[in-house]
Amino acid sequence: MKKFLLLFFTFLSINSIYSQATCATADPICVGSVIAPPSGLSNPDFGAIGCNALTTNASWYVFKVGTSGNIDFSLHQGNNAPLYNNNDLNFVCWGPFSDNSNCSELYDFPDGNLNGGVNNIVACSSSVSLTENFTITNANAQDYYVLLVTNLTNQPGTFILEQLNAGATGAGSTDCNIMCGVNLGPTASTTFPSPPSINTISLCSTNVTSYVLHCNFVDTPANAATLSYQWYLDGVLQPALTTKSITITQAGTWRVVVTHPNCLTTSEDSVIIAVTPNNTVTGPTNTSVCINTPISPVITHTTTGATGIGPATGLPPGVFASWSGNTINISGTPTTAGTYNYSIPLTGGCGTVNATGSIIVSPINTVTPTSVSHSFFIDIEIDPIILFTQGATGIGTPINLPPGLTAVWNGNLITISGVPTSAVGSPFTFTIPLIGGCGNV
Repeated sequence: MKKFLLLFFTFLSINSIYSQATCATADPICVGSVIAPPSGLSNPDFGAIGCNALTTNASWYVFKVGTSGNIDFSLHQGNNAPLYNNNDLNFVCWGPFSDNSNCSELYDFPDGNLNGGVNNIVACSSSVSLTENFTITNANAQDYYVLLVTNLTNQPGTFILEQLNAGATGAGSTDCNIMCGVNLGPTASTTFPSPPSINTISLCSTNVTSYVLHCNFVDTPANAATLSYQWYLDGVLQPALTTKSITITQAGTWRVVVTHPNCLTTSEDSVIIAVTPNNTVTGPTNTSVCINTPISPVITHTTTGATGIGPATGLPPGVFASWSGNTINISGTPTTAGTYNYSIPLTGGCGTVNATGSIIVSPINTVTPTSVSHSFFIDIEIDPIILFTQGATGIGTPINLPPGLTAVWNGNLITISGVPTSAVGSPFTFTIPLIGGCGNV
């Protein structure tokens, strides 16, 4: 998540010597970092380590490979600024390791430790030269190395870690994240995931009116609260925001740039704060369907914001709901007549929203009796013939009623009445089609 803005094109690291007296408390270091001067020269001598008979005033560091390739290092120390090269130093370098907790895996440390027969000393010098050079060949990104530096002259000074082939074709590099990196996070002790390089945090508009962003460090400096913090919203500096943690009330891309006194580079991290409106759903409120007949077309509701649906309630037996591409589809074959009020909860997104509606499952139309047989006299009014219907909403045009008779539907009753005027065509076989409802009756 980090990006480093180079302020200087000097590929070196200026460090206090003997700043960490034990391997377990090794200081993170990189080419391009600065560690505050030491308070004294009292670090222990661990005896004969690697090629060194003495390890006077030993100081421990750990560095991480950022870019794969050969890395040519130069080490020197002194108090003759700006060269810092008038004190003799010796060193031992171990690696590679997959993390920075490897003090029990250092060959010949403590003196005589054979590390299971694995000699992982990659470079060592006990010469009287004031400048020590060594190369890590084919260094792999993400690997860690442990570095022990001595001060045989017992004189205060500044330790320089310099890369001689920085920027050369095929050259590797160290990763300053372990010392200077900053990560944004939702709390003072947690960070947003990495990858991605920039996280997107979605907040629900009705639930959140503000959000707190915290700067967290891979190697937290003692003066973290007083570092220089510059906060930007969509690339525009917010001059009123200068603290390690801020409360924001606006959406957009937030970026922090931290100036660390122990680093020759600024460090930064960004996060996108997105405010999301509540989910929405639209669709029909009432739908009529026929029993034992597949619903066609399917009933649809259109959603926004949601990523799915939960279990539906209140659907007719034989009917189910599914979600895909912002659309709820209600389909199936209802098997029981009745009025069903359903509710389908949306999942994901923001808010508590349900797709609701009613499905009216109608039975197949019926009429009783299904047939009648009557005898009439011409020119004499008949007693009305009553037929009972269920499901229908009316009748169509009667077919082949005797002349002079009519059929009327009202309140689920068909009434046939009138005065027959002709016997031509008798007996009359008639039909009265029901309309509305379900089925052909």
